[in-house]
Amino acid sequence: MLRFTQKNGFEVIAELAEWNESEDEEDWLGRVGFEKTESDSDGPTGDLAMHTLSIHKRERGEGDAYYVSYLNGEVYTAIVVPDEASLMALRIQMAPLLVANGMGWHLEEMKIIAEKAFRAWHGHAHLYPCAKCDPDGFALEKQRSEERAKRKAENLSA
Repeated sequence: MLRFTQKNGFEVIAELAEWNESEDEEDWLGRVGFEKTESDSDGPTGDLAMHTLSIHKRERGEGDAYYVSYLNGEVYTAIVVPDEASLMALRIQMAPLLVANGMGWHLEEMKIIAEKAFRAWHGHAHLYPCAKCDPDGFALEKQRSEERAKRKAENLSA
């Protein structure tokens, strides 16, 4: 677990409390005094979310005012923050990471859509040009294929 302060940045600290095997994150956080105030995901939500930032505010008990969880694919990072100024500083620190991750997901979705559209229009994958859709690329690939076949034949005869 990490603690983030505006003044000192990140430091490693001990867990706030043991997790019981029967608890999920929300149960555990409720038990130690935090309640979710907001959550932001860069793409799909729920089980499909790849990058999610959740902020929990302390509602009871003593200690740090906020608990921030960051899920990056399969990697979970827990960060406690003592005050609102430090929470804002943490958001500023994490903004480039969150934007980059979100853009990566959206670009991947656009790539998948473009590949499907290309296949629908041309009847083949975008990686393999045909004489109709890319005459120059098709000629180059044909030339490379002939050169590979020639080298292979020379290696077999040697």
